[in-house]
Amino acid sequence: GNIRVAVAAVPLDYGVAVTPDKIRFASYPASSLPPGVFRSMEQAVPQGKARVALRPIQTNQLLLSSDLTGEGENASIAALLPDGK
Repeated sequence: GNIRVAVAAVPLDYGVAVTPDKIRFASYPASSLPPGVFRSMEQAVPQGKARVALRPIQTNQLLLSSDLTGEGENASIAALLPDGK
């Protein structure tokens, strides 16, 4: 059967906070989904903790845990640069 999973409601650039207003839910066949999908808003943005896009995500693209930071983590450019830069 189909399940409702989180997809991007708008294009998300790298480093953008993924907030509830940027998420919508679409129905997908459960058998064709990759791992890491979010089945509820609470899973996608737990208790208002923003996740941040780690790569560009297109409108209607599935939101996957591998494409977003963990709960409440920030994707900062500084974190990606070697120390001393």
